Parts: sequence; C-alpha cells; structure tokens
Amino acid sequence: MKNSGFASPPVPATENLAHATNVDPRPIVPGGNLRLWVDLLGAPIVWLIQFELIYALVNWACSGGHRLFLHLVWIPFLLLILGVGALSFRDWSRLSALSAVDRGMARCRFMAGLGVVISSLFALATVAQAIAIFIIDPCAH
Repeated sequence: MKNSGFASPPVPATENLAHATNVDPRPIVPGGNLRLWVDLLGAPIVWLIQFELIYALVNWACSGGHRLFLHLVWIPFLLLILGVGALSFRDWSRLSALSAVDRGMARCRFMAGLGVVISSLFALATVAQAIAIFIIDPCAH
C-alpha cells in the first residue's frame, strides 16, 4: 500500500497500560518490584513497629525505673526509616536518569519517588513522637 502521508494509527491505551505494568525494573533497580514495594511500604511498617513497641514498653519502663529507655528506643527506628528513604532516593534517581521515551518505567519511578516522600513524612512523625516523649511525661497517670 502506498504511503498516503498520514501517520500510523495510535496505539490503544490498554496496550500502553499493559506495557507499563509488565516492565521488569531489575536491570535498573536491584531486587525489582519487591524492592519498589519496600521503598513504598518500608517506612510505614518500621514506624508502626516503633509506635507499638514504645506503647508496649511504657508500663515496663515506668514500673522498673527504665525511663531513659523510652527516650532512646526511637533512634534505631528513625535510622531505619532514613535508610529506607535513602534506598528510595537511590532507586528514584536511577529511574529518573532514563529517557522519557521509556514509558514502562513510569510506574517504577512513581513508586520510588513516593517512597522518598513517605519516608520523609514518617521520619518526621517519628521525631514528633520523640519530642512528645521528652515534653510529656509518659509515666504520669
């Protein structure tokens, strides 16, 4: 058939969506999709464990005279959250270096970028809770 000067018909949106969700990020992000889910959910899970641990330790710390432990237990969890944020940032920067033509990596780039934002927010929440422990006496009934 002779070229009539018209562009080829557009690709249906469902084909683009299927391509975007089936892309394997392992060549760029070690660990692939599992790593991206850790980027996204790691900080909230670490924060939740920290929150529950501090809540569970209040009676033990107050009755046994280990109040200093409550003031320090949040620090390793903050470091873990910051570590997840650093991994998310590294994954996001690796994925952002790709060309805009590679639409299949848009989901991966979004998950890693959202992981950076979520990690920042949960690090802030952890510090806010630590400040509250210093200001409000956890052993006061």
